[in-house]
Amino acid sequence: MIEVRNVSKIYGGEGEVKALQGVDLYINKGEIFGIIGPSGAGKSTLLRCINLLETPTTGEIWFDGVELTGLSSRGLRRVRQKMGMIFQHFNLLSSRTVTENVEFPLEIIGMPKRLRRKKVKEMLELVGLTNRADHYPSQLSGGQKQRVGIARSLASDPKVLLCDEATSALDPATTRSILELIKEINLRLGLTVVLITHEMDVIRMICDRVAVMDEGLIKELDDVQKIFIRPESSITKDLLGQVKVKFDPTMVNDIDEGWILKITFVGPSTKEPIISQLIQKYRLVVNILAGNIEQVHGEAFGELVIKISGNEALLLEVINDLLTKNLSVEVLGHGRDSGKFAETSTSIV
Repeated sequence: MIEVRNVSKIYGGEGEVKALQGVDLYINKGEIFGIIGPSGAGKSTLLRCINLLETPTTGEIWFDGVELTGLSSRGLRRVRQKMGMIFQHFNLLSSRTVTENVEFPLEIIGMPKRLRRKKVKEMLELVGLTNRADHYPSQLSGGQKQRVGIARSLASDPKVLLCDEATSALDPATTRSILELIKEINLRLGLTVVLITHEMDVIRMICDRVAVMDEGLIKELDDVQKIFIRPESSITKDLLGQVKVKFDPTMVNDIDEGWILKITFVGPSTKEPIISQLIQKYRLVVNILAGNIEQVHGEAFGELVIKISGNEALLLEVINDLLTKNLSVEVLGHGRDSGKFAETSTSIV
């Protein structure tokens, strides 16, 4: 559906800025694709290059089999009609009612008024705002304003919905309701969604795949579940710190013996009595230090940080046992009296 080929964007002037550096990615038809990264990572620039609100310095943008950078202004306008976009700050016209805001892009393309009003009614029903049709933006909550923005972006029957930090100005409960609406629209209309955010919780809730960006580069790109279970880049691990289990590493300094393990599990394994099985099978003393379970792309995803005691051979046997259950195990630390192995092993096993 969307392909970005070796795209770079350089802003000139005093102090040249390389906003994008040779970015490649492919977005499949019908998926919800997330782009995440810290401020200045290049997320918004990449999104604006996709619909050519920003022209790439080098590279190609392909949409539905058409290369966009070589199109005429008229041809580009036709393509943009198939790309809806919603924004962080809503961008509604304050002097127009909800109906008139949603109607606005249809006026621009010359749709007759009777057809415009029919389409607006359909869109307001879709986003749950039929009772706000004659209200002005100043009379709406933040979530309602964003629903108007979504209705407006869908009015021209786009194939893709581009979301530029669409929930960052909203409270958590409203964020969840907007994300649920976007997911519903994705399923009902078969719409491809490209969503940029700096919040990993947003990615966790609705995205199929995610690209992690930093310094104008894609550092990591994979299915959301795989990113959560086995992050590879340091920036991904930092971002996952927003939603993953919180563990104070200084706790290791207070442990005289044993190992600190972090066990990551997903799907059916979240329902298994893992700790009970360890205690019964190996007669271990197990102390749970931290843990949580979240939903990631419709499946349960959990982490436990535990301390277990025993000799090195026994602890390695325990870890191998966990790995046979398709769990991810990381040695976070060792007690001061845990032997020579403690000096070298701190990586994922």
